[in-house]
Amino acid sequence: MFLNLIIFFLLAETFIQVAKADRCPTPQVEFVDLDKYAGVWYHYAQSSNKFENTGKYSKFEWSKPNEGGNSTVIITEISKVTCEESKVPAIGYNEGDKVINEVYVPIVGTIRTDPWVLATDYENYSIFYACKNVGDKQEINAGIFTRSPCPYLNIFLIAKRVYDFYSIEMPKMIRVEQECD
Repeated sequence: MFLNLIIFFLLAETFIQVAKADRCPTPQVEFVDLDKYAGVWYHYAQSSNKFENTGKYSKFEWSKPNEGGNSTVIITEISKVTCEESKVPAIGYNEGDKVINEVYVPIVGTIRTDPWVLATDYENYSIFYACKNVGDKQEINAGIFTRSPCPYLNIFLIAKRVYDFYSIEMPKMIRVEQECD
């Protein structure tokens, strides 16, 4: 189980797509109200990459923020290999216009992600995007969370419109396997 947990977080951090030259965009996004964001979010889709997605039924449970502005986030995933469930605590908080997630993984240390939430309606979807300039390339990590594992809305169409609004090319996304698949 411990090995699965480490693999889960290493793979989660590697959901990165390498793009061609140009500098990363800096979208001007709205502040994310973590009180409204609290609750269960299912990992609906993730930017594609060269690694195999080894998990299914991935969800993130956000608590309401404490007085310091930190939310506890419980990340749950079932391994496609072992069919075992892994649960890992993380911390989520606002930093400027980004929502930060910090996960401590034994041996590896703290893994920090700092995406922009491009759009959320707090009730159905949350579309995130992160981009880092690495030499003459970009590392892109993008994804979609939904409140339901099997949403009735056309989530990919909504995401495409959001990316178009920000004039960012929507990365190729892969669907995260949920119970409705």
